Amino acid sequence: MIVKQLDSSALTEARFDEATSDMTIVFVDGAEHTYPEMDKDVFVALVEAKSPGRFFNLNIRGKFGQ
Repeated sequence: MIVKQLDSSALTEARFDEATSDMTIVFVDGAEHTYPEMDKDVFVALVEAKSPGRFFNLNIRGKFGQ
């Protein structure tokens, strides 16, 4: 499991399970959403984004199953 803290006003943490390719996003309100079978490249792009919240809204929210 890869766990990265995020510098974001909306997101606090991103996790990637290499065994299942599940990505979990933790929001500042404590809510967690798991996105199954994600490409690791999406996880890497999220955690390396200048604005992880903006990246999430533009590239993940509403585009992948939960």
